[in-house]
Amino acid sequence: MRYIVEPKALAVAVLHILWGKADPMFPQSDRAHPSWVVHVQQHPGQVGQGYEVYFPMQVEGFLWADVIVPVLQDDSLSPSVSLNVSRVGQRDPTLLSQIEELVRAKMVETGYLPESTV
Repeated sequence: MRYIVEPKALAVAVLHILWGKADPMFPQSDRAHPSWVVHVQQHPGQVGQGYEVYFPMQVEGFLWADVIVPVLQDDSLSPSVSLNVSRVGQRDPTLLSQIEELVRAKMVETGYLPESTV
């Protein structure tokens, strides 16, 4: 399995984590050393939503810390996720696009993508 670096795929992971439909796992973590890789696994029974092609995924640990954690903590997503909680599992291109824009901007800011991709 290769590391995921595509903004849309990372946005799908963020969306599912915020919805409570996927979990990040840190298989090589201990007190002294954070994991070099983060596995994101969709919860069982989530097939048929159109997003299952993205799971399971592996994210490089530094990218996770530099990009995904700040996006997960972004307060601008809270109202959007709350409004969409009744539609959990349904495709929501507006919310997914919003998250993808945040991921892409953070990737550019932290040097994972060149500025021309924004």
